[in-house]
Amino acid sequence: MTYIVESGSKQYTVEAGQKFIVDRLKTVAEGDTITLNLVYAYGTDSAATSVQAVVLKHQRGVKIRVTKYLPKSNYHRQYGPRAEETVLEVVGGVAKKTTTKSAEVAVEKVDAKPAKKTTAAKTVAVKKPATKKAVVAKKPAASKAKKAE
Repeated sequence: MTYIVESGSKQYTVEAGQKFIVDRLKTVAEGDTITLNLVYAYGTDSAATSVQAVVLKHQRGVKIRVTKYLPKSNYHRQYGPRAEETVLEVVGGVAKKTTTKSAEVAVEKVDAKPAKKTTAAKTVAVKKPATKKAVVAKKPAASKAKKAE
C-alpha cells in the first residue's frame, strides 16, 4: 500500500514497512508511535485517513557545505550546518470509523421571518476647523519708489 503523508510542510511517498527521514520532531521520543496526516492513499486501502509510524531514532544529517569566494581579493570562507533529522518507519494506515448517525442528520427547517427594517442613521454635519490664511508680507513703500525710477 502506497501513501502520501505530510510531515511539517513537506510531503513524502511511503509504503508500509518503509523507513524514511523527516525533519526533526522535537516533541516525540524514540520508540513512540505517531500519526501522520494522510494526503492520498493508493490501492485498496483508500479508506485510510492517517498513517501510523514508529520513531526509530533522532540523528544529525550530513554537513551542508556553503562556500563564499570573491575573485581577485583572496577571500575564501566555508561553513556548513548539519540538519536535525528523525528516522521513521511506517506501520500502516488507520481507517477512521464512520458512524451511521452522521449520515442520518435531520435537516432543520429555518423559519422564514421577515428581516427587521433598519432605520438609516441620521447624518450629522461635522464642522471642519477653520484653516488659517497665509499672511502675506507687505513690501515697504520705499522699494516701490525705487522701481518707479
